[in-house]
Amino acid sequence: MARSGQILAYGVVLMEVMGGGEGDDPESGDEAAHGEDPSADGTVVRGQRGGFAYAENLAAKADGHEHDAEGEGYPGQHVTFVPYRGYEWEEEIGQNQRERGTQQARPRFRRKGEGMKLWRWLWLLVTLGVLAEGFRVALFVVPTDAAQGDVQRIFYYHIPSWAGMGLFFAINLVCSLLYLAVKNRNQVLALKADALAVASAEIGVVFCLIGLVTGSLWGRAVWGIWWTWDARLTSTLVLWLIYVAYLLLRRFAAGPQMRTLAAVMAIFGYLDVPLVYFSTRWWRTQHPAPVFGGAPGSGIDPSMMPAVWWNLAGWVMWGIFVASLRYVSEYRAQKAEQDEALRLLDVEPAGVAGAGR
Repeated sequence: MARSGQILAYGVVLMEVMGGGEGDDPESGDEAAHGEDPSADGTVVRGQRGGFAYAENLAAKADGHEHDAEGEGYPGQHVTFVPYRGYEWEEEIGQNQRERGTQQARPRFRRKGEGMKLWRWLWLLVTLGVLAEGFRVALFVVPTDAAQGDVQRIFYYHIPSWAGMGLFFAINLVCSLLYLAVKNRNQVLALKADALAVASAEIGVVFCLIGLVTGSLWGRAVWGIWWTWDARLTSTLVLWLIYVAYLLLRRFAAGPQMRTLAAVMAIFGYLDVPLVYFSTRWWRTQHPAPVFGGAPGSGIDPSMMPAVWWNLAGWVMWGIFVASLRYVSEYRAQKAEQDEALRLLDVEPAGVAGAGR
């Protein structure tokens, strides 16, 4: 589980960078992406913990002064406690310190936010370039299949869709297991794991649907039928329906146990993935035998492999890009929901309660 947590941490970093780094605060912008939001007067709002924010001035902190819970600390400081999205602290200090805090904080966070957005759009441009090259190679470069003709070219999109499905459903499985393991010990990590589970499930469902559609198009041209209830196609359809049901549960169910139930459902749903993969090996099916890793002599001509690799890379990159956007959106929504629940419960952290008295 520690290994899974480390892998998830790397995945979360990638998702947040791809999504613009706005996953830590439901209402934050670029400057608050790392937990600090410089206001117009130089006050900096720290990242929230359970719906509460602590405001302090960076200049005073840079001078080496520590904030006192009773409102005493550095010279010239005036502290007021103002309700702001729950119970949050706002500091007002001398004009010089405010100006210094603004000068120190604002450019630094703007640069970081702009760098993350630049990375996101650079990733998108590279993805589009890889997809365009994959389209060109698949349709105009690689030779035509001697037995099937041009209809075989749909294979260059059919295989990447199944690879993407397997990848993102596996991410959903790891995140669901991690959520169940840490949900009572580390709520921040649990929320991130849950948000990534939802995002990966959505992308996996899309890839699974693309695989079903491209397979049906190929079957109509080669078999003369759109569908047949053999083991491979039936198990794949069941897999798609399981994850659609998972997303419907996430969308319409409510209550504190919804995420736990969804995680358990995702774990059991993933059991159908190896069944889909091995179905053509375990049973006699109308579906073709495995192209890769099948019987001796299976595979395709090496001259066709560039189309496979270009499209595989391009569609996986596309999936990562969209999943990163959905991850950030889902995490922000979950944080907002959690903050609103705490506000309605009128929960106050111990530090704020003591200072208020």
